[in-house]
Amino acid sequence: MRVLWFADAQLPAVTGAPLLGGGWVEGLRHALEDFATEIELGIAAPGSVDHGPFRAGNATYFRVDHRRAGGGLRGATSRWRHAVPDGALTSCAEIAREFRPDLVHVHGSEHYFGLVLERVSTPAIVSLQGLATVCERFVLSGAGCADVVREIPTREFARGYGLLHEHWSMRARAAVERRVFALCSDFMGRTEWDQGVLGLLAPGSVYHHVDEVLGAPFYTSLWAGPNSGDGVVFCTIGQSALKGLECLLAAMIILRRSGLRTPRLRVAGSALEGGLARRLRAMVSEPEIAGRVEFLGNCTSEAIAQGITGASVFVLPSHLENSPNSLCEAMLVGAPCVASFVGGVPSLVRHGVDGLLYHDADPFALAIQIDRLLGNPALARRLGAEARAKALQRHDPRRIAESVVRAYRSVLAGPRPDAAVGRAGEAEEMRM
Repeated sequence: MRVLWFADAQLPAVTGAPLLGGGWVEGLRHALEDFATEIELGIAAPGSVDHGPFRAGNATYFRVDHRRAGGGLRGATSRWRHAVPDGALTSCAEIAREFRPDLVHVHGSEHYFGLVLERVSTPAIVSLQGLATVCERFVLSGAGCADVVREIPTREFARGYGLLHEHWSMRARAAVERRVFALCSDFMGRTEWDQGVLGLLAPGSVYHHVDEVLGAPFYTSLWAGPNSGDGVVFCTIGQSALKGLECLLAAMIILRRSGLRTPRLRVAGSALEGGLARRLRAMVSEPEIAGRVEFLGNCTSEAIAQGITGASVFVLPSHLENSPNSLCEAMLVGAPCVASFVGGVPSLVRHGVDGLLYHDADPFALAIQIDRLLGNPALARRLGAEARAKALQRHDPRRIAESVVRAYRSVLAGPRPDAAVGRAGEAEEMRM
């Protein structure tokens, strides 16, 4: 079976370097190489490494080519438009004609390359990732009016960066996503939330539950246990304002003011590169936590796994998530986790069984849950052990490879009117 993937990041076979994000795509490729040798992959992705088609392992790699925005006025204009890159869809269609797949698999319903389905007649399936149609409503959750107004007269805003551009970009992705929903009838997902959202936005579609393969270091790393002393809180956060770092910093300040705990915070990711960076830097300078927050920047999977093993608590403070890989990685390592009760997170964590949940906008509730784990090593160990046991089953590469192959075969088998009617019925029930 020849399957053509469209993904949003070039994989290590192309770059020669470890991934700093999107490791689930490489994880799935590797799982299919090990456990589904009947699958022959083509993998197309945009990226800075220019290359022609080449074969490596179980895949032929292609570069999605388009005219780059560049710098200066042209680059700023492109960023203000938030449009599909010029020439990108033509390149995607050309790759499909060259590879001649039996099936197209689009990784992420919000990405522009899903629109290639308008130009090819090949059977297709789309993986749900961020669900931009919902994220559009939450993308500024961590920002206030002052944060938005303050950035408007800045040079960065004129160049196409900042909170408002983040919102407009998500709105553009949501528009793409709605077109993709109309083009495809089969989708892969991982949580009850994304299944429910799909039923509302694309009634009659067919949902295939397929979990994700994570990066190799998270399978072999093991949480070291509670720290002595004040403890370490660890999180992995991107630059989007919806990732909730402002709530976590507020919780750390609350803990410090209470006099109960003085943990240190270590943050992996690009949190200080987004539109909320100014407020985050100001919060980090507050006397209660000054000198106790360390920003690690973008890290490899190995470095993140090492950071999780040495932490007392892992926190996911996002205002919206579908199936956050950072949380799944921490659970797989066996760390005790605190996560916001949003989106698909309740499908991953059972409160009090394999983690703790809290309301995403309440830093006091977050502080309470962090304090519970720092003050109760036995609870931390029990939750961490339960989390790892659950995650090892959920992210088993062989089982996931078999699930993917079943989904592919189901799509290729043709229309399933009974399944479609069932999905439409579920969507109707959710509306009532």
